Amino acid sequence: MKKQSNNTGKLIPTRKYHTSPRLTDDFKTKLKRDIKRLFVNREFIEFIDDTIKKLPQKDKLACLYYFKTLAIEVHRTPEPNHYEAFRDTYDDLISSIADEQKHCNPIRWIDLKIEEITALVNLNIVNNEFLNDDKAESSFDPELVPEKKIIQMLGMSKSKLLKLRAEGMPYRQIGKPIFYNLKDVKEWLRRDAA
Repeated sequence: MKKQSNNTGKLIPTRKYHTSPRLTDDFKTKLKRDIKRLFVNREFIEFIDDTIKKLPQKDKLACLYYFKTLAIEVHRTPEPNHYEAFRDTYDDLISSIADEQKHCNPIRWIDLKIEEITALVNLNIVNNEFLNDDKAESSFDPELVPEKKIIQMLGMSKSKLLKLRAEGMPYRQIGKPIFYNLKDVKEWLRRDAA
């Protein structure tokens, strides 16, 4: 069996999904089965990337979280009989990519991809709703914090936050989401406490 010139030749052909799959239980079972032999981290990452590109937008994050679970739970190794038949090739491959295996961390890649998709989705929601709001100001305030984040930052329940908002705590609604300027909120809380 020949290796490719980049020293990371694929020994095991990976399954390609040509249609847009849905994140069903059957699909999850196929993913779990398919990754068992993807012991080269770069190939595993490429497989994840190829798979999520084919998914509908609404399934991408769920699939990434599922892949993260699989990356932790599934022991990825060459198929034993194939390994025995091509032991020298596998050993050469493993020794040539030892450093790459350390640096191509699938879990770190998945976390970064989750952050990227989440940030893009949030930015898109805010931008779309902001641009569609006729009463919106001409520029978006980068100091605005989403409602869930302000609840965490102030360490209060949502009902307490709603009560304070009803009492006049400043907030800004852009489309459906509600945002808070942390500086204005802290100032209001200090004045209200006085």
